[in-house]
Amino acid sequence: MARARISARGAWIPALIVLLLISGERADAHCLSYDIPIVWEQQYSTVIGRINEQIFVSCHSSWAHCKHEGPFGKKVIETKAWAKQYDTVIDIQDRLKPLLAYIKSESATTKDHHTLLVRMSCFHNGNAKIIGSWKFFYNGQMLLYFDSDSRTWAKVHAGPSWTEKILEDPSLYDFLYRTLVGDCQSWLEEFLGPWEEILQTTAPPIASKSSRITLSPYAILIVLVVPILFVNQAGCKYEILNQLSGLSSEQS
Repeated sequence: MARARISARGAWIPALIVLLLISGERADAHCLSYDIPIVWEQQYSTVIGRINEQIFVSCHSSWAHCKHEGPFGKKVIETKAWAKQYDTVIDIQDRLKPLLAYIKSESATTKDHHTLLVRMSCFHNGNAKIIGSWKFFYNGQMLLYFDSDSRTWAKVHAGPSWTEKILEDPSLYDFLYRTLVGDCQSWLEEFLGPWEEILQTTAPPIASKSSRITLSPYAILIVLVVPILFVNQAGCKYEILNQLSGLSSEQS
């Protein structure tokens, strides 16, 4: 199985974050993500699904189904992907719950509050390729990152020893990879059509020439190159910005 590796990118980026924001959202770039909390037994939690950062679905572990949020959620409730979301995200929670036993054993002598959040994302880059990622957040800090393109784990921050249980578990590796390239990617493909329809009905008017932002040739080159450099690492542009900001703060 591929071993974890640590990426050294990101320490020189703060100014480029602004340029990425200026460059705006590519019309053909879309991101589907699910924030999945892993909770202790006998507790309930809500999974939140977003497309391009807009919440469209919530799945509570006590509902036995998912509820739509906003106009896009209402538009896709009849799709096949919609019906499959609940079982899949609850299956992910159940598959990852054993990690809580390791966390609890390591934290037996402390009274700190411990939270584990897993983010599943799929990113469509407009070139007929979908890239998926897993991110593991512990107490709000991202510790681990998995890329479906390179099929490798990366340690983003040094974490407790229970993270090694994730890195060394081949069955968990297979489960996470198959869920990314199977469920997550197929859902994004099915949701793209309805999402484009939503965009067409809500798109703002095209700016006049006098109101457009003019960038220098060097800035344009950076804006074009940086998303390509980091798309495989982060998955979604929104997550690229968050990850670069975190790495820059850590290394400064």
